[in-house]
Amino acid sequence: MADCEDEGDGEMAINPAITSRSKDEDEAEQMQNNIIKMEEYEYILHRSHHKVLVRQLPSRGLSFQVWPAASALCWFLDETFWHYSGVITTAHQDAPTPTSIPICTKQQSANGFELNPEVGHISHQLLHSRGNRQALRVLELGAGTGMVGIASAFLGAHVTITDLPHVLPNLLFNATANEESLRATGLGGCVCVKALRWGEEKDARDVGHRNFDLVLASDVVYHENLFDPLLLTLKWLLLGINDDGGQVAGEGNPIVLMAHLRRWKKDAHFFKKAKKLFDVRVVHRHPPKPGSRLGVAIYSFTNKGMNRASV
Repeated sequence: MADCEDEGDGEMAINPAITSRSKDEDEAEQMQNNIIKMEEYEYILHRSHHKVLVRQLPSRGLSFQVWPAASALCWFLDETFWHYSGVITTAHQDAPTPTSIPICTKQQSANGFELNPEVGHISHQLLHSRGNRQALRVLELGAGTGMVGIASAFLGAHVTITDLPHVLPNLLFNATANEESLRATGLGGCVCVKALRWGEEKDARDVGHRNFDLVLASDVVYHENLFDPLLLTLKWLLLGINDDGGQVAGEGNPIVLMAHLRRWKKDAHFFKKAKKLFDVRVVHRHPPKPGSRLGVAIYSFTNKGMNRASV
């Protein structure tokens, strides 16, 4: 699996401390042996026609399945960042210069879904954050199957997909399964896999805490006991504040894009807390599936101190 060039310390794409754990090695071998029980899920990026293929293992739990919010976030990334070509990477042949990327007033996607005017601001902010680098640095939290992060790599991003240690063998399997197709795009996208337990400062530091332009998450708001650890991790990523209130070093002002399908009333408590820390906006509402009352909402989280006029 290709390393992202931003890994300046020469670190392997997979954290050696994780791959050396015999439990994880045994787990990976067991999953290989039980491959007949897997379910393949294919997501086609409709703008670029690239195929993201991931392995689901439903019998192993929620983290091993593709959920509606992940598909909606893949669609949003594909539609908006391909539409505003050049945001993810300058390697697109027809990519305009940053000054030519518009701030939209209201546009329709290829599927007829309305794009929020906020998308234009996000595009400009990401271009500003990327600076002179060729590609965006993207982090996915609670990646599960890794589909969203891998889809971002197909758009040319340098992606780190993260989850709990026991999920990593399947994440690695999926990242490796897409490696050849990623290379064939010629866009330079790449994926590395690391552990990140929410609320654990060491894990946040190990993945680079604030050294990302874009943070992605889908269906991560579910257990109420995880609200505060998730918010703490987001604080480290966006604000550079550790649990003692001190500052940690980092670069830029990353954006969080979080896709969420509301299932319980308690979900609102998370977003209420988040709004006290960040500027939280709904940037897209995906139409509900047949038979469902609610669709997936995609939120942006940004630093409240960020001056949009400077972007």
